Amino acid sequence: MLAHQDPLKIFKTELRNKGLMHKLTLRPTYGQDLDGTNFTKYRRKMLETLEVFSRTEVKRMERMKMCGQWLQFRECPDKHIRHLEDARFCKDRLCPMCNWRKSVGTHFDIFRIAHHMLHTEDSRGFCFLTLTVPNCALGELSGTLKRLNSGFTKMIRRNAKMKKIVKGYFRSIEITYNEKTNTWHPHIHAVLSVKRSYFSGRDYIKHSEWLDRWRRAYGDFNITQLNIKRMKYSNDDELCSAIGEVCKYTMKPAIYDIDDKEKRIQVLRSLKDQVKHFHLHQVGGEFWEYMKLLNIDPESMDTGVDRDIEHLKHCDVCGHELYKTWYSWASNQYKLKYAELVSESEKRWESIEESSYILSERLAIEHEAKSVN
Repeated sequence: MLAHQDPLKIFKTELRNKGLMHKLTLRPTYGQDLDGTNFTKYRRKMLETLEVFSRTEVKRMERMKMCGQWLQFRECPDKHIRHLEDARFCKDRLCPMCNWRKSVGTHFDIFRIAHHMLHTEDSRGFCFLTLTVPNCALGELSGTLKRLNSGFTKMIRRNAKMKKIVKGYFRSIEITYNEKTNTWHPHIHAVLSVKRSYFSGRDYIKHSEWLDRWRRAYGDFNITQLNIKRMKYSNDDELCSAIGEVCKYTMKPAIYDIDDKEKRIQVLRSLKDQVKHFHLHQVGGEFWEYMKLLNIDPESMDTGVDRDIEHLKHCDVCGHELYKTWYSWASNQYKLKYAELVSESEKRWESIEESSYILSERLAIEHEAKSVN
């Protein structure tokens, strides 16, 4: 019978025998940190936000504290491109890092949907819609968000004429804070897909009628502002830029920049308690159908990790082979820990997987021998 050994020790021995236990080589061509990037900016903002959590929310605080603790990239040695390949984000609505990453991921996915829709539906056009309501007090945000959601549903989804015109939509609620009046300003940005004939046909709706419909749906005839305009674009770059307007941060970064620390904590605590249970992003109609067609998971919008980069091994600009780099947070900044060529990394992990398979087979034989005896 085989002598019993610690599986982890066996695994490490296999790697050591194959020469795979070496440390990855640090490449001097890279900078030692990510200073000046949004990763560093929002990581610092996030650490300043931790004080808003109460003693009963220790787990949530610890989860946010570890958000973006380490980052893995594929990047060019001459710094032409840098793609985030792996990371661990907390996905907390209050987290500045996750708010930024979610806006990046959402922008990418909605652009894919709109681009695919344009190339398969020649008769489609897009409108950019902004719906506003009067500012509300800090403690009234939850009720205002509920009315916003209900009003949008009444106007777009439960109206016969609108259902005929609007074939699909992506809706995002954006929340800003007015420091002078100490009030919230929630409003809706939406991309609507319509038939191209809408802009010149008899179904066209004037701005005044849009405003009247929104007043009736929301239940407030004091609303004076609404913006509806056709999204004009002649190429993918212009379409991408137009869609970027609706995929902004759901909570403006300025909320985290309030100078008065006590005031900032009070505002963020108010926000934390009132946005839970609300869907700040929503898709419907054709947008939802194309999400399923393109295999876009709604949860994937929350990660913000660059997708479909497994095949990316060389820089599109200079042709150099890319490096896999690992950065870790230390001393209030990201520092480069390891870097290796993508090809070296793939070979190393293939050997590790082979060793893992050998180890599992060996342990299976050992277990069978034990059972016999």
